[in-house]
Amino acid sequence: MDNAESKTNQLKGKLAAFFLQSVGKLPFLVAQVIGALMGYILWLLPSESKHVTEINLRKCFPEKTDSWYKSVGRKSLIQSSIMMLEIAPLWTRPFVWGKQFIVSVDGEELINEAARKNKGILFITPHLGNWELLSQYIASRFQVTAMYRPAKLQAIDKIIINSRSEPGTIMAPTNIRGVKQIKDCLNAGGTTVIFPDQVPHKRGGVHVPFFATSCFTGVLVPRLLRSTERVNNEITPLCIYCHRIGIGKGFEVRVRAVSSDIHSNDATVATTALSQTIESVVLENIEQYQWSYKRFKEEGGPDIYKKSP
Repeated sequence: MDNAESKTNQLKGKLAAFFLQSVGKLPFLVAQVIGALMGYILWLLPSESKHVTEINLRKCFPEKTDSWYKSVGRKSLIQSSIMMLEIAPLWTRPFVWGKQFIVSVDGEELINEAARKNKGILFITPHLGNWELLSQYIASRFQVTAMYRPAKLQAIDKIIINSRSEPGTIMAPTNIRGVKQIKDCLNAGGTTVIFPDQVPHKRGGVHVPFFATSCFTGVLVPRLLRSTERVNNEITPLCIYCHRIGIGKGFEVRVRAVSSDIHSNDATVATTALSQTIESVVLENIEQYQWSYKRFKEEGGPDIYKKSP
């Protein structure tokens, strides 16, 4: 059975890699247009992505109207699908190729100020805009150590590793050893990137507000700051995302300061500050947030996303 499953995954991997390579050869504008069409179709159909998007929007913005949920939900699926098609050329073309699409950086002075300290930077990166292009931007400026969970398909994993290794990014495993690598990196004055809005494991989070709803939120960022600041108290946390200006119009990297409460020794206070930071940048660009992700899923908790029979 295992061999048959392995062969199946190998075939899936080859097909997926062929798709990525094929889309990667398209002009970037064409890939974006195809992504927009896919997102629109996902909204028209009773897709899982549409279902999850609607639930998340209604939980976070209960005061809005049905027309608002439909409008924002549709635009969000379109933006998320564009992102998925943009990934192909970013993964399969040379690293320097993507830089041409970044037309401006809002808040670059915050990065420059942190870099001058030479004391470590922790970039907080929500799933907003194009986070893959953002990773390339950060890697073009700094030697980065980032946590990485291998893709399920080996053929795709190879493409991702080749892409992220090209600028010299050091990939740490998503386990205790990887967390230690991140700590060592920050203590040495290095740079790391953390996605703060992924569902954490059962012991890795606390319940804090996320818009109108309590949400189980990861405490990795506050813990990293507390543990590394015992050695180096000048580590700078910055929230950063890559805003899609429009199809064919490029991107703007946006950098935002983080509330000082994120340094609190109280995990709930610090994680609340983190959640509020995510909220603030999402409100800048609601439609480009990945609302199709099961943000309110919790290990051992009720499945609010389960469809009624």
